[in-house]
Amino acid sequence: MTGPPGGVRSAVSGDGGPVQGPLSRLLSQALVAFTIEADNEAEHRIPHRTASHGGSAGAPGPWLVSLVMWQNCLRYLTDDGITVADLAQAARTPADLNGMWRWGYLRIDPPPPRKPA
Repeated sequence: MTGPPGGVRSAVSGDGGPVQGPLSRLLSQALVAFTIEADNEAEHRIPHRTASHGGSAGAPGPWLVSLVMWQNCLRYLTDDGITVADLAQAARTPADLNGMWRWGYLRIDPPPPRKPA
């Protein structure tokens, strides 16, 4: 399928007017909108806590985490553990390990002692 000259696509905005621009910009806008909506819905449904508002009603729950944090780090964690190097390789991006540790989503253990040669 070929698109219009210059790779410009158009869509319809929420008010019915046309939205134009490169496909990459339109897709980026859609991803940002989806992430905001998913994070907002998770905030309403999942017990959690935040710095500004403390814990939600009921159980205190984990620290509120975004879809982006899950995408970049949490989905690669396993019950058996993973090294920091393997996590960075799997995620193909450096993870916010200090934040994930501080918020209780992961534990960082020192490497096992080396065996004498």
